[in-house]
Amino acid sequence: MLVVIDPGVSNYDCLAMAISSKAEVVLLDPHEDAISQITAALHSFNKPFSNLHIIVECVPGTLNFTYGDFSFQTLKRYVNQLQKWFVNTTSKSPQQTPQVFIYGRQVTTNEVGRQFMDTLAWLTGASVVTASTYPQT
Repeated sequence: MLVVIDPGVSNYDCLAMAISSKAEVVLLDPHEDAISQITAALHSFNKPFSNLHIIVECVPGTLNFTYGDFSFQTLKRYVNQLQKWFVNTTSKSPQQTPQVFIYGRQVTTNEVGRQFMDTLAWLTGASVVTASTYPQT
């Protein structure tokens, strides 16, 4: 399991320390592109990840990373990266569907938000869901 935490989340440092030692935790650099950092993290460990947990502030249809928003307006520039997120996982376990959990309030509270999540799922080949409780704290 890979857990990615944006530093814009309240008490992000305490949250990072509370997550299970079984998880790989990445604290995003607020001065670097978030999606690029997530892509690099998914491929930098010597194991494929089937579960990605993203902890970030959200509004409907937008992940508000400290570096910049990720939404329909910015999605096109990340298509190539998103399609590679789980390439290692699906090649080793083709029957296992990767999962992305997004911990951010309100991302799917309207139709635009739900469409954004569906598009993210389609591009990554993963099941994308929102979650309200943090992973294994």
